[in-house]
Parts: sequence; C-alpha cells; structure tokens
Amino acid sequence: MEGRYTLNDALADEAISLIYQQKSVTPNRPLFIYFAPGATHAPHHVPKEWMDRFKGQFDQGWDRYARRPTQRQLQSWA
Repeated sequence: MEGRYTLNDALADEAISLIYQQKSVTPNRPLFIYFAPGATHAPHHVPKEWMDRFKGQFDQGWDRYARRPTQRQLQSWA
C-alpha cells in the first residue's frame, strides 16, 4: 500500500495483528479491543477516491446538514 497510507488502515491492521497474537497464545481467554478509527478528524482524512465520491454533497456546511435528519423525523411524526 505504498503511497496510500491511511490511519484507518493502520489501526485496523494493528487490531487484527493483536487479535491473532492474543488468540495464538491464549485462545480460550476473552479479548476486548476498543477500535476507534480516526479518519473523520483532520489531518487523518479518507483517501481522495472516497472524498471524490461525495464531492458536493456536504457543501452547505455542518450545521445545515445536521438539521436535515431532525427535520425528516419531525415530518414523519406529523
């Protein structure tokens, strides 16, 4: 994956590696992993191909976009 590093991929690979290690040493013990991908926060953005797929869909800004689900819920209850 040379030249295409993303934090999400690195975190997922590390979590998978930890699971394999733990299960190979103590297969009968429970395992808890808190996986918190960080691609939603700058500067850890998703790959450009993903951003291109959604280009223009969120141009109205966060505040306006965040009101849309609430407005749809209120309309469905009316």
